[in-house]
Amino acid sequence: MKASPTKLKYKPVVRVLLSLGLFLHIVLWIYILVYLRRFRLLSYHGFRQRMRRLNEKNARRVYRLMAYLEGLFIKVGQFISTRFDILPKEYTKELARLQDEVPPRPFEEMRKVIEGELGKSLEEVFEKIDSEPVASASLAQVHHAILNDGREVAVKVQYPNIDKIVRVDLKVLKIILRILSRLQNTGDLTPIYREFERYISWELDFVKEGHNADRVRKNFSDDPTVIVPEVIWELTRPKLLVLEYIHGVKVTDKEAALRFGFTPKELMEKVVSVYFTQILKHGFFQADPHPGNIFVCPDGKIALLDFGLSKELAPGLISGLMRFVQGVANADEKTVVEALWEMGFSTKDRRKEGLEDFARFVVRYGRGAVMKSARKLNYQRIVQELVEMSRKNPMVRMPTDLLLLGRVFGHLMGLGRYYKVRLNFEKILADFFPVRWRGSPGEA
Repeated sequence: MKASPTKLKYKPVVRVLLSLGLFLHIVLWIYILVYLRRFRLLSYHGFRQRMRRLNEKNARRVYRLMAYLEGLFIKVGQFISTRFDILPKEYTKELARLQDEVPPRPFEEMRKVIEGELGKSLEEVFEKIDSEPVASASLAQVHHAILNDGREVAVKVQYPNIDKIVRVDLKVLKIILRILSRLQNTGDLTPIYREFERYISWELDFVKEGHNADRVRKNFSDDPTVIVPEVIWELTRPKLLVLEYIHGVKVTDKEAALRFGFTPKELMEKVVSVYFTQILKHGFFQADPHPGNIFVCPDGKIALLDFGLSKELAPGLISGLMRFVQGVANADEKTVVEALWEMGFSTKDRRKEGLEDFARFVVRYGRGAVMKSARKLNYQRIVQELVEMSRKNPMVRMPTDLLLLGRVFGHLMGLGRYYKVRLNFEKILADFFPVRWRGSPGEA
């Protein structure tokens, strides 16, 4: 399926109706199967088989729609494709294609963008450039090339008209957030929209992405086990990013990654440590760690790619996070409340004491996730408690940077589930600051 801009893609109403229509279609069929099973009109074995076939069919539908709509829809698909811990495997397998296998644009379209940005013909710059991309994602696609001076590079080029598609999707997002804030009584969600709008504008500026890559590369300069590609600045432009080419495999290519010398546990601990180092030590992190952006190299090194979405954390947020973890570790609800307040959390009553119920909730289940296993938690009960809490005193203010941190941790949790590894967060956190998890986390 070739992607090409059409009028249909630029109409917000059509984009919303297509996505909602597919969602309702999926929910309806799942409800019908559950109904048939509940009233014993379908055997358990028949239910499992039909549900598996339905998931496979619906996953293909979701992939095709997201690939067609492009823009922010692909970013949503990339995120949920990593949630091996909450989604059926049929969905994660199919939507994983959105990480770097989005239907590519024809090379002639991309050639015009490259030559327009450089002000030169391809032949003047490249000895060779492959017409088939090595990766294609939400905003751009990447081509392998060799410069006239012999350097092997990755050429990341932005899709034509993608800025128009993104502007439409931002309008759609704004409408959805307004509806959610009214229906769920969640308070003003406009700050979330503004922050998201800012993030997307960053991702559309490849010069900014190049500077982000340079900064992360410098931060890891004393760690020989982490690779960040060098930016070829003389060829980089707002819609064109040329980088050192990295040979490796996606972190979800389990067979190849383990062949490079890792065990599943070692690989997960290394990847998590790389992100905790960025967040807690450097205070600047690559905020889009889907598997297409993390490579395992043949020499056993971890390579980070794609720095369009990178963020510097305020010192107050980092210190608040550390106090938060220490409070949870020590089952100290008062410290957790102070940390949440320091980071900028506030409930509807605008009082620090309003955070006490949430702190109690976090201590109870956060300790269970660390000291026992996230898979052993009763998620139905957790969600019920969280919903009840939100009804009584909803959270109306939170640091928007935590949206990106939540995105990172969501990706990492999904990756851990994929490798079937239970991470020792006590050990990982102890590498950054002293914390001891006291006592039993209690029944969860």
